[in-house]
Amino acid sequence: MYVALDARRVRKQSAGVGQYVTHIVHALLDSGIRCLLFVPQDETELPFHESPHVTLVRVPGRIDVCWERYRTEQRIFAEALRAHHVDLYHATDNMGIPRNTRIPTVVTIHDLIPWVTGEYLNWWKMRLYRHAIQQTARSANHIITISEYTKKELEQYLHIMPERLQVIYNGYSIAAEADPAESRIPGIPKTYILYVGGLGPRKNIPGMLTAYSRFIQQFRDAPDMVFVGAPKPENRIEIEKTVKELALNERVHFTGFITDAQLAHVRSQALFVLYLSTYEGFGLPIIEAMSQGVPVLTSNVTAMPEVGADAALYADPHSIDDITEKMAQLFTEPLLRAELVVKGKKRAQEFSWKKTTDQIISVYEGLV
Repeated sequence: MYVALDARRVRKQSAGVGQYVTHIVHALLDSGIRCLLFVPQDETELPFHESPHVTLVRVPGRIDVCWERYRTEQRIFAEALRAHHVDLYHATDNMGIPRNTRIPTVVTIHDLIPWVTGEYLNWWKMRLYRHAIQQTARSANHIITISEYTKKELEQYLHIMPERLQVIYNGYSIAAEADPAESRIPGIPKTYILYVGGLGPRKNIPGMLTAYSRFIQQFRDAPDMVFVGAPKPENRIEIEKTVKELALNERVHFTGFITDAQLAHVRSQALFVLYLSTYEGFGLPIIEAMSQGVPVLTSNVTAMPEVGADAALYADPHSIDDITEKMAQLFTEPLLRAELVVKGKKRAQEFSWKKTTDQIISVYEGLV
């Protein structure tokens, strides 16, 4: 089988969709499936460029919601798919299926965040996004979603029939820890509460900071807070302003991007993890923390309760009082933390990239 995939999200430091594609491609190659990958024109360090079973098609253009992306998918992708005679095309990033390719097509729709929240989109980009995702959903032979929550949203907003949708959960991967001395991040305290992820608006960073400020007023011996991730320029000002207003400069630490080995070490040492987004299509950091035996406090909205099940503690991300109360509960109740560790490790065993890819290969085989 010869399969084409959109791999433009894959970078040297990939997150989200980039990690999704990277793990799927490696598993496809291990299964003997040849891959044609659309990759960024300017990315020189890709994790699979040396494989003899991979053909790279370097494409220009941005991957945010814009006409440049749409034109690239409709022109360059379509020409390459015809020229290379692939058996199937998998659009891995919510949209991007060219018209008139005459081959089976699959799309993974991770979430409808721009549709629901309008995050980062002006009026014009919102119209383009809705047009592109509707066109993709109509033309795809099969639609994969990464949670039941996203599946229900596709039924609600795009009016897609349930039989065209299949939920295939994400897997997870934790890097092997390097020497702790090499993995330690300068300036991070010995004990801390941890957040890992993006720092955009829906990640609720100001809300977590406000709740943390109230939490440490109640508990003077409370640990510091560590944020792993780097804010976009448009978010940095608000976050820095919130830290300053709450006088948290000495208690909150931002690491920026760190290596996978460093992340594994930093996460394993956390007292507990906060992940209190207002919207997620899945919530991979929840499973990653559970797999390393770290208790998780996460949101009781969108897909997060589905992912965490009974192995996490939940709070309303819109309620500072509720977040503060649940933080205090985790801090003061070691037996609760121990219970969540046991349940979390068991829950994490239900997710793996092999399981994810085996299900995706079954979809391919059914279509081809």
